Amino acid sequence: LIWLYTKDTTSSALYKSVNTALSGHKCTFKNLTDQDQDQAAYTTALLATLLYWPNATGYSGITYRMIGNISDIVNALEKYKKGASVVFPAFTSSSNNRSVPFGFATSPPKKNILLVMDNLQPSFLRPRDIAWISEFIDESEYLYPSLAEFKVISNPVNKTNIIDTKTISYYEIKLQLIGYISDNTGPVQGSVNLRVIAILISLMYM
Repeated sequence: LIWLYTKDTTSSALYKSVNTALSGHKCTFKNLTDQDQDQAAYTTALLATLLYWPNATGYSGITYRMIGNISDIVNALEKYKKGASVVFPAFTSSSNNRSVPFGFATSPPKKNILLVMDNLQPSFLRPRDIAWISEFIDESEYLYPSLAEFKVISNPVNKTNIIDTKTISYYEIKLQLIGYISDNTGPVQGSVNLRVIAILISLMYM
């Protein structure tokens, strides 16, 4: 399941279609195609694997994620005000290697945001180490389950970095994963987000 998520990087990749559905979900109704049903089933199975498979261990260190190809940086930064809560409805990729996200940065005039994510607080939604079963092991990927929630703990800082003679301009923002604890059966504390994961997935194509 996890390997399939990382395997294809084309425009029709499974991870892109699944995350597009999760990110852009609207509670409207339509007739489900075979592809819709397959992806809904896959998404549910992937989430269960990340949350409950013993080999998908949570990570308590720092992870990094680059958001590139931003046309309107002012609007993009609005939701990252210090003290704000940010929820990622889709599965969210990150790396514990700070240099990796710069491979996904875009050159001017497009803008970039580098998220520096602190996962120290105990949480059911810590990112899972999937690098060892990923198609791209060198990316040191850590995958957050859907609906991971963060607190913005810094104001955006405009920075530059030179990668292979190319200058990358980006805004660095520090986030802290909000801690939700779990028992042996599942999440027992946290926001209402945790209680609607299954509902969201079951409705995302409807």
